[in-house]
Amino acid sequence: MAIDDVFRTGDLRRMSRARPGAVARVCAGDAWKRPFDLVVLALAALLLLPLWIVLAAAIPLAIRLKSAGPALYRQARLGRNGQVFRILKFRTMEHGAERRAGPAWAAWRDARVTRVGRVLRRWHLDELPQALNVIRGEMSLVGPRPERPELAERIGREVAGYGRRLAVRPGIASLAQAASGPYDLHQRRKLRFDLRCIDAMSPWMDLWLIALCVARVLRQRAHGAWRALAPPVGRVQGLTVPGSEPGLGSDEA
Repeated sequence: MAIDDVFRTGDLRRMSRARPGAVARVCAGDAWKRPFDLVVLALAALLLLPLWIVLAAAIPLAIRLKSAGPALYRQARLGRNGQVFRILKFRTMEHGAERRAGPAWAAWRDARVTRVGRVLRRWHLDELPQALNVIRGEMSLVGPRPERPELAERIGREVAGYGRRLAVRPGIASLAQAASGPYDLHQRRKLRFDLRCIDAMSPWMDLWLIALCVARVLRQRAHGAWRALAPPVGRVQGLTVPGSEPGLGSDEA
């Protein structure tokens, strides 16, 4: 059964056991991704080690002082070939925020987000623990953002071809996130960005998107300079990357 068929039938148990051959679209030639991710993470750790130490101590302390509950948050997400893994994040919402309302996407100025969480989301610091997901091989630095199984099932029934994004490892940074920010982006449009990124994957593309996302977080109006250096994906079917301001944080609850 193809991944898209699993979405339509809602049989997520079969999706979690899907083989690589069951994926609707397999992206060939991505053997460089894993060593690339590890090398970039190693360089970042060496260059920014003092900053990582400070953040690793200060962020959990700030979360615990302002909100009861654990500082680290684990949540089920869909990875490559539909395999379910546990994504790691610093908690930005009140502990147990979804117990009453159930699973839901985060929204602009979400009332469930704590004051510390708003700061973490604005600077994307809540996603720092996902470096461990990359080291474990569950994620990549660049790729489609991983979705929750229950929400992915809902999207897959409404958006044809949604399962194609599961052909690659999900990423911390994505073209959809860099181009339009995490909020108010329709799932069909997000899928188009994801598939264009998968089609044009290359080390240069990953470096460009990482640099672009960092520039956006730092509120640098670097769009004009980066456009001239953009890899071919910027020209795929007329795609351009606008210079809109980023949202408060990730596209997940």
